[in-house]
Amino acid sequence: MQDYLAPAFDADGMSNATKAMQSGLNLINGAKREAPRLKEDGDWGPVTDFSFKKSVASHGTGRVEEGFALGRLRALAERPQQQEDLLAKTQNILGPLYGSQPGGGEKEPYHALALQGALNDLGHQHADDWQPLKMDGEIGPKTTEAFNRLAQSAGPFSLASSVGKWLGWV
Repeated sequence: MQDYLAPAFDADGMSNATKAMQSGLNLINGAKREAPRLKEDGDWGPVTDFSFKKSVASHGTGRVEEGFALGRLRALAERPQQQEDLLAKTQNILGPLYGSQPGGGEKEPYHALALQGALNDLGHQHADDWQPLKMDGEIGPKTTEAFNRLAQSAGPFSLASSVGKWLGWV
């Protein structure tokens, strides 16, 4: 767990990483409410600490890492992205969970396929003029435009949750 969380906390900063963890814990705990719904304020207080420990005990470290990745993806969806940034950032967020690193030539672009599938699901729900994305595992201009459009119309939390469903994480 430390191999994934520590570099992300260093890169994102404590407050942003804590917000991502709080968001991710809210996603993975979902309707079960095994831990209290967290206020996503970036403060690692006693309620966040309890929820984190309870989630590790209930779901395991892998599921908590997955939730954290979805929380980071949610934060990414809060701002419009350029194609190169979306490609690099989604690889940075999701790639390590598949044993690949940015620039490492991932054999199967699972994260890109999950993103495209999630965008297609959300597009049908949130855009009357939706044209489905080709499921090719490439984060190009069409995937980037769809990401930005649906992050705004469906919302960052729905986008991250949909990706999580496609990956089997939530």
